[in-house]
Amino acid sequence: TLTYTDTNFDNSSALDAGDITLNTTGTATGTVSVDAATGDTRVVTISNITGDGTIGISIAVGTAVDLAGNLADAGGPSGTFTADNTNPTAAITYSAAGPYKLGDVVVITATFSEDVKDAPVPQISISGSNTLAASDMTKVSATEYTYSYTVQAGDGVATIAMATAEDLAGNVVTGAPTSGATFTVDNTNPTAAITYSFAGPYKATDVVVITATFSEDVKDAPVPQISISGSNTLAASDMT
Repeated sequence: TLTYTDTNFDNSSALDAGDITLNTTGTATGTVSVDAATGDTRVVTISNITGDGTIGISIAVGTAVDLAGNLADAGGPSGTFTADNTNPTAAITYSAAGPYKLGDVVVITATFSEDVKDAPVPQISISGSNTLAASDMTKVSATEYTYSYTVQAGDGVATIAMATAEDLAGNVVTGAPTSGATFTVDNTNPTAAITYSFAGPYKATDVVVITATFSEDVKDAPVPQISISGSNTLAASDMT
């Protein structure tokens, strides 16, 4: 709610909401009312403010009369106030690409859509394959906070939620991040199934292509290796 006070009236002057023009930018708007006070003061109130932008007023010509009967010129435009009714949001990024395994330390960064207050401190929580109770983040700037997270046991998707952060107008952060809300935890060792280019048994000098099909994607480095023991032997050797 905003109030403006005008002291240019005599007891016979009339001022009502219809004499007030709202000067707005963006999507900001509100409801105008005028008190019914007597004397030289009238209070204009703007309530039910919605949207985002600036709000001020102007007063129509002739709405005030001095004791000599002179009509007042139009008043304003007044100074303006900023209306902010939009909740801040946060985009999440990670210091390294996932998936992550037990013991990995990942710096999680929340970049807010606008400046947020120092207090209450923005908090992060995690649910799903890993969990973290709501915990304070560390300030880097008015729009950037970080949290150093040590990955736990488990497998699957973990989901981040934000809490408590407020913009300068007091709007609370939206819980669901706009991006980067999930990460994957993988603590299961991959397995390999072996196949041969043709069926055995084999004799000396036969060339057999041995194929390892892994249960999930594996990295290019370190290169997967194969070894053979028993009736034939092969020291650990890179596969192609």
